[in-house]
Amino acid sequence: MEGMKIIQVNPTKLKYYERNNKKHPPEQIRQLMNSIREFGFVNPVLIDENDELIAGHGRTQAAKELQLKEIPAIRLIGLTVSQKRALRISDNKIAENASWDIDSLAFEIEALKVDSFDLDILGFSDAELERLLPIEPTENNTLPPAQAKPKTSRIMIDCLDKDAEKLKEDIAKLIIEKNYQETELSILSLRKK
Repeated sequence: MEGMKIIQVNPTKLKYYERNNKKHPPEQIRQLMNSIREFGFVNPVLIDENDELIAGHGRTQAAKELQLKEIPAIRLIGLTVSQKRALRISDNKIAENASWDIDSLAFEIEALKVDSFDLDILGFSDAELERLLPIEPTENNTLPPAQAKPKTSRIMIDCLDKDAEKLKEDIAKLIIEKNYQETELSILSLRKK
C-alpha cells in the first residue's frame, strides 16, 4: 500500500461496491443514524482512489439519510483488487470474532441507564438489554460495587442434525441432575447449502 489520505467527502459522490457482502437492514441504518446524531461521524469510511467504498457502506447510507454534506474518509491508495476484496471481508469478519465481557458490559450499560442515557443508541435490542440489566440502582441512584462473578466457558459439540435434539435433551438432563449453576443451553444448527 503506497499510503493513505484522510479527507472530507460528499457521501452522495461515493460509489457502493456492487458485491458488498455485508447487509445493512433498515433497523441498523436507523441505529447508525442515531449514533451519528449523538456522537458525530467519528468512524471514517475507507475508500479507494476512485471513490469506491471499501468499508463503511452502512455508515455512508446513514449519512445520506441524514443529508450530511461531508463525512470523513480515509483514502487508501495503491491497494490491489484482491487486497480491497480481502479488506472488505476482514473489516467485518474480524470485528465479529471478538466477544463481550458480559459482566463489564452489563455494568457499563447500567451506569448509562442510571445517567438516563438513551440506550437505543447502543444498538442492542430491548430483549438483549433486559438480559443485560439485572443490576438495580441503590436508593441514591448509584450503582452497587461490581461483584466478581465466576468465569464461564463455552463448550461446542459438532453432531449430525438428526442427533441434535436428542443430544440437547440429554445435556439438559445432565445439567439438572448435576445441579450446574448459571448454565445456558442452546443449539446452533449449521448446514452446508
